[in-house]
Amino acid sequence: MFDIGLIQAIQKLSSPVLDWCFRLFTQLGSHYAYMLVLPFVYWVVDRRVGRRLTGIFLASMWLNGLIKEYWMLPRPSPDLVRVLSDEGGPGFPSGHVQGTVTVWGYLALAFARRWLTWLAAALIVLMCISRLYLGLHFPADVLGGLVLGLVLVLFYHWLTLRPRRREMAIGWRIFWAVFVPVLLYPLYQSSAAEQIIGFFIGFFTADLFAWHVAPFEPRVSPGKQVAKVLIGYAGLAVLVAVHMLFVPVGWPGVFGFSLIALWVTMGAPALFRALGLAGEAGTPPGPRPSDKAVRRYAVAAAIVAAFVVGSTVYVGTAVPAVAPMDALRQDRPLIIAHAGAKGLAPENTMVAFQTAVQAGVDVLEMDVHLTADG
Repeated sequence: MFDIGLIQAIQKLSSPVLDWCFRLFTQLGSHYAYMLVLPFVYWVVDRRVGRRLTGIFLASMWLNGLIKEYWMLPRPSPDLVRVLSDEGGPGFPSGHVQGTVTVWGYLALAFARRWLTWLAAALIVLMCISRLYLGLHFPADVLGGLVLGLVLVLFYHWLTLRPRRREMAIGWRIFWAVFVPVLLYPLYQSSAAEQIIGFFIGFFTADLFAWHVAPFEPRVSPGKQVAKVLIGYAGLAVLVAVHMLFVPVGWPGVFGFSLIALWVTMGAPALFRALGLAGEAGTPPGPRPSDKAVRRYAVAAAIVAAFVVGSTVYVGTAVPAVAPMDALRQDRPLIIAHAGAKGLAPENTMVAFQTAVQAGVDVLEMDVHLTADG
């Protein structure tokens, strides 16, 4: 399954038009696309489904990143196949495929519409083909993402259909929504993990209050829907841009994305209500939080915001900027890194070493595994 035969067979059908189409289509599996899809479902389609979809998607992507981080399996070599897009990181399992299966598979199950089921199936198949066509994954990577996504979606859907014996108290729900992500964060630390952990904490704590503090009806007139989407996305774009440009990595980055999630669940809906775009909201699910609980949550959110802003200001003013080394100004490679995998193309190790010597790099990083005969 880590053979390039299937990739080469698919790429025999390549053309400039197909290259462009698959490059464009594969963006549907990027995190930018999901930053549009998840809030759209929450604001415009069905708030309850949007909440569940966000939960299963974040869990799926966190698990995908964890597996990639610990297995570190390589992607196809550009020396053997056409690689039409520049993507780094390990290849197994395919995050684009797993994300597509998770989002569209769950939507198909949640709404049980025939046309949506066919659309989900088509998107999943095309995403699998696109990742192979672009030379970004081995067949095993695609299959791994497909299977993991299906298992997670089916299991989660089964859980949502089970009747609840009793409703968990809001205090305990907040505790678990914060404690579990914080406990998992050290296992897998990257920019993607920061976004996932932070957004999960903010989304699933604020959502407990937002249904009561800022209720709204997702399905309103077309004009109001357009206004909601434009306002919601505008605020989201500003917050994400500010976060990416200024907020430092680590816990400030985590809680920065928690604040972004607060915009999706509470900030934008509150603005919808203020502008008369909320419609007639139905009865919120679960027990109504007390005014004291709402005030406590508001204080906690303010403390988190102060921490993020304070950390950002401190790093921007108190931490000295590092002047670039003279070596960085030279027009030659500085670092060549070769990450090997046991039993997979060991001949590439010497090629990487030879290339580094010829280029005169400053740093050569080698990840070498013993052969079967030692």
